[in-house]
Amino acid sequence: MVESQLRDLESLVCATLQSVLRKMRPEDTPYIGDAIMQGLLQIMQRCAGKECGGVMEDALMAVSTLIGALGCQFATYLDVFKPFLVAGLQNHEEGQVCSAAIGVLVDLCRALEASLMPHLDEFMGLLFQIVQSDKIDRLVKPAVLSCFGDVALAIGPNFTRYYEYVMAVLVMALSTAKVEDPEDYDNVEYVEQLRESCVEAYTGIVQGMRTTQNNELQQLRDQIQNMLGLIELIATSNSPNSLIGAASGLLGDLVMSFGEQILPYVDNQNISAMLTKGRRSKAAKTKSLALWATQEIRKLKTVKMENHN
Repeated sequence: MVESQLRDLESLVCATLQSVLRKMRPEDTPYIGDAIMQGLLQIMQRCAGKECGGVMEDALMAVSTLIGALGCQFATYLDVFKPFLVAGLQNHEEGQVCSAAIGVLVDLCRALEASLMPHLDEFMGLLFQIVQSDKIDRLVKPAVLSCFGDVALAIGPNFTRYYEYVMAVLVMALSTAKVEDPEDYDNVEYVEQLRESCVEAYTGIVQGMRTTQNNELQQLRDQIQNMLGLIELIATSNSPNSLIGAASGLLGDLVMSFGEQILPYVDNQNISAMLTKGRRSKAAKTKSLALWATQEIRKLKTVKMENHN
């Protein structure tokens, strides 16, 4: 069999395994987890060091599906799989492989949560390298920013060890997220992706740190203006539904977390108009988040009025 045919076959195997995993009952997956992981490891081993990014991408996506099916039980395979994940995150030349690896890391955060901590210093270092890389396709970078939010949700108070650097990266990303030419649709779309990814990162960090003692939440105070500035920017731009929904969600989280002190900054015409647009959206998620944020602001206003009476 020629090399190209073998690659096609391996990609087909990965796609088939994904399909099988999606159709299985969760309680049955552990019985075939070993066999599936062994097959995927063999495929990734054959790809190592070769130019077969398409197969590696398919294999990583299949691993993501396996993580989703196994949940915390995937921890059994983490040590043997980790070298391939590291290689994927270091593959700045093949953006799709790197994106798939970031997707796997997001799934690991959701499945393993704080038990991923022993590996996170290395993974976070690799994410920072991606952000700084000049080689990688710029479309990969928004996924890294979103991933920071998933890391924060996974490890809660332990995120303070990465907090300063991540916040600096988000500020830097937002400084580049500007639309110079409204007719350059590719750039407009990229800017919207950057903004949405920053919102997702901030949301994960606020939620992750809110579940802990007040000390961690206090650390976020120095970033309130940056977060509110981003929400205001989204509110005054011609933002798509998904971005309005994400911004509404972050707004609701900030109101819940910081209460009356931020009311003067969120009770304004621009943000009210954004929430109105969100509530009228046909996208269920956007509508739901805008309604929730509106309710949180109204509750805060009611409490303030009662306190002043």
